[in-house]
This record gives sequence, structure tokens and C-alpha cells, in this order.
Amino acid sequence: MIRRHRRMVAAGLSVLVLMASLAHTTPGTVLARSRVPIAQNNYNCGDDTSGGHCYAVNGWDDQIYQQPTIYGGQTHLFLQHLTTGDGHVSEETWITGAPPSGYSCPVNGLANTANCWVETGTAASGTSTGINGCGSQCVFWADLRPCQGCSNNYITHYITTPQAADYGAYMTMQVDHDATSHWNTTIALPGSNRYFVTNYSTNNLMQAHGMQIGAELSGSYGANMPGTIFIDNAWEDATGNYNFYAGDGDQESSANSVITSQWSVDPQNDPNGWGGTYAINTFP
Repeated sequence: MIRRHRRMVAAGLSVLVLMASLAHTTPGTVLARSRVPIAQNNYNCGDDTSGGHCYAVNGWDDQIYQQPTIYGGQTHLFLQHLTTGDGHVSEETWITGAPPSGYSCPVNGLANTANCWVETGTAASGTSTGINGCGSQCVFWADLRPCQGCSNNYITHYITTPQAADYGAYMTMQVDHDATSHWNTTIALPGSNRYFVTNYSTNNLMQAHGMQIGAELSGSYGANMPGTIFIDNAWEDATGNYNFYAGDGDQESSANSVITSQWSVDPQNDPNGWGGTYAINTFP
């Protein structure tokens, strides 16, 4: 499900400055804010039990770039209306990592020893993803924790439903590590002035090595994604400070993907040093 990617070093910045930077971009000049009608398009993006999803993601892997272990990450997503078809569509961030020796991270009986993760974002899920209460679109978090002898350790959690004021504004998405086996996710929705710290991902022995941002699609017809952007892309260090990415990492779509993306402002060319602007293109 999750693909491994790369990252590069960035300069330090505190969490408070990151949160304060929400207003520095004027998205109305580059993004459509209205709902796009459902398109009965056809694609081949697997299902929510056997995988094969389509991805348009960018990631930074500290193992490849030999950087210090990350302790979390943060990004701001310009929230748009999503429409699902017979699968799900999501825009989110992941912190990925490896299981300890003797553990694995299986999903629905499928062996997955390479990657565990904690993720948070927004999804339109239909009926197939098991996010109880999600409805047409929700904010969620999920984790795939290392385990021994289990067949599925991937669990999704509903956080809230976006309100009208949340669309056309930035949503803060944060995953951070605050204990040896303890991760948590934070969501801020300034449009409706709401802030959520979720239940923790406890007993999570994942050894984090990277961060990803982007979009995911499953199913075969009916999904719709207006174009959107991720800004203020940053990683957390061992002291709790956030550092904007200075390199573009590894941009990649899965082989079967019908969703596409690119850097509209590359992190290394960001005049403000704020981790670049990563764009998900309109689909279909």
C-alpha cells in the first residue's frame, strides 16, 4: 500500500512558527474552490482488501539520505471536496518505518514486512474502507503497527466531518512521536476553528525512516479530485523542532496510477524556505 521514498535535510523551525504560517499563501489564485460534478470515469486502482491502489506521492527517506531519524512530520493541505466512486479517494500524509526484527506489518492477510506507518488526512470512502462515520467525506487517522503472528494490524479511525468553512482553507496534518512506542496525530481546521489530537497509536514499535505526502485512489469508477496543494512540508527532529524540507525527495506515482502530481514550487527553490508547494492535479 505505502511506497518508500526519500528526503533531504532542511533548516530548523519551531512548531509555533509552522502553525502561524498557515496564512502565507493565497490559494484562490491557483485553485478552483467549487465542487466538480461526479465523473463516471474508468480506471484500475485495486480495491480495499487486496491492495493495488493508485498513488501520486512525494516522500523523503532518511535511510537513503543518511539523515538523523525523524520523530514526526507536518504539512498543510488545501482542503477540497472529494467524491468517491466504488472505492475510496484520500489526500494525506504518512510517517513510515520498518518493524523490529521478528515483527511484521500485514494488511488483510497480505504479508508486508517492509513498511509500517501512521497516517492522517481526508478521505471520501464510500462503504468499503471501514472508517465508521465517514459518510461522503471525513478527516481520519490510521496506523499499521508491527505485530507478531497476526494477519491484519491496519486500523482506521474517524476524527470528524469537515464543515463548510473548512473547504477552501488549509488543514494542518501532523504525526509525531512522543514516547518509545507512542505516536499521535493532530489535525487543525482553522476554517471552523477546530483542533483535534487523536487517540494515540500505542504499542507501536515502528522504527520511523520517512515521510510522505500525496493522494491515494482505489476502485474502478466514479471518483473525483479537484486540484489541491500541500505546503509547509516539514519533519520533526529529536528535540521536537520542525524543519522545513530543503530538497524535493522522491516524487513518484504507482505504475497503474491515473492520478498525477508535481512540485509547483520545488523545496530547494522555495524563496521563503518553507518546504515547497506540492500539487495534486485535478482528476479526472
